[in-house]
Amino acid sequence: IMAMGAATVIAFNKQEAAEKKLRAALQANGRVVDSTYTKYKNFASEMQRLTVVGDEVTLEMLQVAESMGLTGDSAMRAVKNSIAMQEAFGVNAQSAIRMTSALEQGDATMLTRYIPALREVEDQTERAALAQDILSKSFGVATENAKTGQGAMVQMKNAVGDLMEQFGAIISEAITPFVGKIKELAERCQNLDEKTKKIIVVVSGLAAAIGPLLTSLGF
Repeated sequence: IMAMGAATVIAFNKQEAAEKKLRAALQANGRVVDSTYTKYKNFASEMQRLTVVGDEVTLEMLQVAESMGLTGDSAMRAVKNSIAMQEAFGVNAQSAIRMTSALEQGDATMLTRYIPALREVEDQTERAALAQDILSKSFGVATENAKTGQGAMVQMKNAVGDLMEQFGAIISEAITPFVGKIKELAERCQNLDEKTKKIIVVVSGLAAAIGPLLTSLGF
């Protein structure tokens, strides 16, 4: 039970970190935070439903897109293209979102490494348009992958992960006051003199030894 509790808190913390970073990026860019964030949140849930990409990964990619100057439909299209790149071309999420964010700004140069057809087009505008077309069609690879047996298992894991995040939120709220007190106690102990610290170590060692000793004697 304790292990599961710890796992749920870790899952919640990861989701919370992704959400806070995205909200911070929206605020830094002067966006209407609540409405834009709600739109992004719904988009992330839809991507999780259609593909094997978890919603927290989508939120992280949206944060990168926002940090690179994109917003709204442009940012979401960059993320959708990024998912297509991950599934169709085997590119990791962080690299893919940087390439597709640059594409939204008319630069398809980095994509030529993975899409050879783009190298044959000299005009930047035409190259970007072709890249958009190829990635739009490649998104079908991601949706089809989600329909396979392995894809279904990943989607199940993502759904269970969402449930764990909700449990983790409840546990985190409950333990937050204790975390602060433990931190305060640790800081106070750091200021103790060496003699006192040695006494604590000795007493702790004895306490640790007494348990197995009593168990042995009882046996």
